[in-house]
Amino acid sequence: MKRNVRALNLDTYKEVIVRSEEIERFEHLRYLKLFWGTFSGNLENSLTNLRWIVWSNTTRVSFKPTNMRLKNVVILEFSNNDFIDGSKLQSLIEMAGKLKVLHLEGCLSINRTPDFSRCPNLERPIIRDCYNLRKIGGSIGKLESLIDLKISHCSSLEDLPKEIGNLVNLKHFSVTECPMKKLPDSIWKLKSLRELHFDNASNQGCLVEVYRPRSANSWELPSAIMLHNLEVLQIKSANVKGRLPSAIGSLPFLKILCMWGTCINEVPETVSMLPCLQTLELIYCDEIQELPTLPTSLNNLEVLSKLLQSLRVVPNLSNLTNLVTLNLSDGSSWIQGGKICTGDLEGMGMLSKLKKLHLKLLGVPAPSELASLSQLKELHLSSLDLRTLVPLPSSLLNLRLDKFNSAMSLSSKLENLSSLTLCSSQAQEIQLNGLQLQNLTELVMEDDVSLERFGLSNMRKLKAIQVQYCLKLVEIQYAGVFESLEELHINNCESLERLCIHGGPSLERLIDVSTTKLPNDCHIGIIHSSQSAGAKIGFYGSVQSYKNSKEEEAERNKPGRRKAHGLGCIRNRFLPLCGDSHRRAE
Repeated sequence: MKRNVRALNLDTYKEVIVRSEEIERFEHLRYLKLFWGTFSGNLENSLTNLRWIVWSNTTRVSFKPTNMRLKNVVILEFSNNDFIDGSKLQSLIEMAGKLKVLHLEGCLSINRTPDFSRCPNLERPIIRDCYNLRKIGGSIGKLESLIDLKISHCSSLEDLPKEIGNLVNLKHFSVTECPMKKLPDSIWKLKSLRELHFDNASNQGCLVEVYRPRSANSWELPSAIMLHNLEVLQIKSANVKGRLPSAIGSLPFLKILCMWGTCINEVPETVSMLPCLQTLELIYCDEIQELPTLPTSLNNLEVLSKLLQSLRVVPNLSNLTNLVTLNLSDGSSWIQGGKICTGDLEGMGMLSKLKKLHLKLLGVPAPSELASLSQLKELHLSSLDLRTLVPLPSSLLNLRLDKFNSAMSLSSKLENLSSLTLCSSQAQEIQLNGLQLQNLTELVMEDDVSLERFGLSNMRKLKAIQVQYCLKLVEIQYAGVFESLEELHINNCESLERLCIHGGPSLERLIDVSTTKLPNDCHIGIIHSSQSAGAKIGFYGSVQSYKNSKEEEAERNKPGRRKAHGLGCIRNRFLPLCGDSHRRAE
């Protein structure tokens, strides 16, 4: 039976020793996975037909085999393998003339790559989390069959050999989260390259820094870019400075151009000559002040800043009739003050294919043509001048309004809207009517420092309401039946006094025995709203449990019965809310 086995998975959580006299009985073995184990004995006559080996979680001291020859192996994977150092890896691949895929992950004993000249058929080296790797040898440039090279999270690797420029068939090249100062100039001459990803900023995944000073190791992209088959160019590095070269316009197949956190200060006019460009992302490239005319082929445009003095001029976008996603930010969500040039959002109504629109532009009037965007599903407006809220398209499913500066009422009939978020308003009162919001299921109000009154009416399909950090909010009023409501959370609204129907009954009355219009299984959570009538700090539970508690309290307060304090008798119904510590009413 062993003679006919083709694949063997030894995936255990205790160390397994595979002895040579046992494994050689598997004459036709093609695939072997060994997790937390090792070999022992003379393997000269073993594993001769093996094509794919996965070997992981092996300690250095447990390596015992001799004459391990992988002459027919095509795929070799080592992960979290401490025994593999440069010399052992060299001895293993010297006989692997058919090797096409070499995957090294978490091999902490490797400080340099082996001599690859004995692996002429290698196509895909993948090196990840090899934190002590300091050098990739120049022999990699001899691999004429290599088509895909991925290096990531190698925190000691600071340079690449110039011989990488000899990889004439390389199609995909990716270096991510490695502390390299720059890419070799020879890379920009790889005519077969289709994707180039370079990211040397391991901390840029966290959006907490408003400004990072330019590195002393800054460099510019070369003026000559000969990557004529390039489809994706993605660079995330604070070291890259200067002008995006004009030669970028000579890449006829470029589809995705992404610059993230660079010090690039200018996008050339030649970018309009890219006939296939579908995605342009300039994310936190804070020295770019103006955009040129952009190609009509664009589907996705994102230009985000962290510094208000950066993006100053947005071109006329009316020619971008293929746009599906548009995201523009001048940094006003990070810092107060400053202003983008006004009048730069003309022609927005021409973007008939737009489905997702985010605009974070301080003081700029909201585009007047939004209602004509019949395909728009998601809209996020932040810091714009919304003194007169322009009509919105009825196709909207998700709407978020941040930092709007006046009292408002949604006059548009947003019959398809399912989610609405209102944040950081300067308005003192907001009224929302279910006649315009017939299908609204989720409503969020947060960080409103001025809001005092909030009105809801006829929200028959509303399932969840979350009101938080509205520090001056005194009253929430609503009228009509809320038959679908499942959750109501009121968090950190220190001034809240009333949650009323028709401005009359208090919260206690609203959630009382037979008069409530909230469903019995609706959940209510209130934190730090101690002035709310009848609602104690930390209460979380269903409407039914609240009604039951009030009935029990009334029963206990009858003459001749001992009075209970607050809601202490239903302490089991008190739960922590939104990560707060467990607090019981006393």
